[in-house]
Amino acid sequence: MHGAGVAVHEAKCPTVWGCSANHGDATLANMDLTEGRSDRHLGTQLGVVTALLDGDASLAFHQVLDLLSAGTPFDEILFDVLVPIQTDVGRRWVEGDYGIGDEHAVSAALETVVALLAGSFDQPEDGTHIVISAAEGDTHSLPSKVIAAYLTFRGFRVTNLGATLPAEELQESLELHRPAALILTCTMAGNLPGARQCIAAAHRAGVPVVAGGRGFGSDDRRARRLGADAWLSNPRLLDGLLGRWEPKIEEAEAAAADLDEANLSDRWADVGAIAEAVASAHDLTKTQLAALRIDVNMFVATLDASILVEDSQPLIEVADWHRAYVVAGDRPSTTDSILNQLTEVLGAVDPRVVPHVAGALEGTGAQPG
Repeated sequence: MHGAGVAVHEAKCPTVWGCSANHGDATLANMDLTEGRSDRHLGTQLGVVTALLDGDASLAFHQVLDLLSAGTPFDEILFDVLVPIQTDVGRRWVEGDYGIGDEHAVSAALETVVALLAGSFDQPEDGTHIVISAAEGDTHSLPSKVIAAYLTFRGFRVTNLGATLPAEELQESLELHRPAALILTCTMAGNLPGARQCIAAAHRAGVPVVAGGRGFGSDDRRARRLGADAWLSNPRLLDGLLGRWEPKIEEAEAAAADLDEANLSDRWADVGAIAEAVASAHDLTKTQLAALRIDVNMFVATLDASILVEDSQPLIEVADWHRAYVVAGDRPSTTDSILNQLTEVLGAVDPRVVPHVAGALEGTGAQPG
């Protein structure tokens, strides 16, 4: 895969997108909050983080305004200053440096800052209308707010539907608004089945879909498998794509995975049995048992995603993350026990489970962050 990180369902790409005949090769992950700090803005970032940890969105906003007044480009503020802050806070939470309350305070205040920035720009009535939504079941609303702010700055008319919107309601909204495109974000791979539902709903409404976010991975393969009309690795490429693309909805939908054939929902009845079996092998407190049930749900959801997109990497990444997370949180290491139970309970009825779990048991060292 090579090119500028744009993938579309066409044999050729207009050169304005910077693509060759093949696509992919992301260096800035689209809407996934993964870029590291910029030393040039480190002082501002530290000041903003301090304000955000105190829940003081107003102070953080005014520090960002100082950057704008000094001539810092708006997209640089979004993607090189603010987005890395959320990434770093999430990493520190996993490592135990911050509590969950700290992480929530920063996330909530940061969303306020981004919303205030977006409100600084008027939406032109004649601007190309774009709808943004997170995948069904995805609770992360910051990525869609960041993209909405950027597209508003670039002169688009934006409707942001936020997080956790069911696919049926998304279809109704798209039929009402008739936008030029849906930008669909997915932060966690476990929500890829929900992303597939949203893409199918958008196509039923006659609306093409641009996919992006960590859940879709680092190239276009998962997005194509789910029927997306385009995948982007870099949100700064969105305006160029939206101004020139020629999506082919029927072709994209025809190539998509069939959720019914994937038979994903059948395995959810076994979540309780898996959790009980894992708990019996470990001396867990009530709090740890509650956390274990949440973990098992996450593993089953991500296993569903791996089966749907025919890629073991989502389950591998979650297993690697979970190993680091439980150690940092001073919890019993239950990762391999959960994976073994997935094979024992589910592998007998669905042989597709076995190779995905085997890959996760081996691990790769990858961290979804």
